[in-house]
Amino acid sequence: MSLHMLTQEQVNAVEDYVNALAEEYVAVAKEKAPRWWEFWKRIPSTRFHQVTQFILKSLDGLINFVEPMIPAGEDKKAVVLAATAKLFDFAVREIMPIWLRPFLPAIKAFIMNFVVSNAIDFLVGKYNQGAMGEIGEENDNTPQEDSQNG
Repeated sequence: MSLHMLTQEQVNAVEDYVNALAEEYVAVAKEKAPRWWEFWKRIPSTRFHQVTQFILKSLDGLINFVEPMIPAGEDKKAVVLAATAKLFDFAVREIMPIWLRPFLPAIKAFIMNFVVSNAIDFLVGKYNQGAMGEIGEENDNTPQEDSQNG
């Protein structure tokens, strides 16, 4: 197996895409930021949900972004993992309590190696089966309600 070397233009394009995703996250986070009196919205689990949702949506976008750029599958996965790791570092600093920060490298390794890696395989498998369209497309493979039954 030979690795596909990215050109500087491709690297810059991926970095620009990751930076745009991070800026979008900051804008949405500021918009959804709780007011000073909304203490119940400051619970870490709520913010963890936002970060998880951000990472998974970004993962989907990254897969579609890298798809036409790199011919080999494993190379695509490596690029998507590296970009997702950068987004993870950006987003997690927002929610990680200070007492958990010493464990961040182990947490990141687990998330990247097991959760994100398997999520990439799952999403790519769904794309390859035609079960999911590209971002923004309607999915024609979803079950439809029978209009005759009610």
